[in-house]
Amino acid sequence: MRWQMRGMLWPLILLILLGYFGHLAWQGRAGLAEQRALAARAAALKMRLAELRAERARLEARVAAMRPRSRDLDLLDEVARRNLGYLRPDERVIVVPPAEPAAAAAR
Repeated sequence: MRWQMRGMLWPLILLILLGYFGHLAWQGRAGLAEQRALAARAAALKMRLAELRAERARLEARVAAMRPRSRDLDLLDEVARRNLGYLRPDERVIVVPPAEPAAAAAR
């Protein structure tokens, strides 16, 4: 009986170790589940990076259009008027209040 227990001990220890390392390979900090989550996050971040690069290119083009050497002085004039409130002496400002949603829906 004692010999039978001794013969079962090593396979049992090896089975426990195999189960432990298998669990770590699947659920551990560097396991397969974590690798999948990281890959999904990397894909989302790559998409966000592409969006930010496109926005940066758009903003760089707009800034380039506002430089003194640029021919698009109308854009510079528009931005100065909107952001700084600049007006020429012969201009008047007419403020139109926004329409209320309830009044617009009733019409």
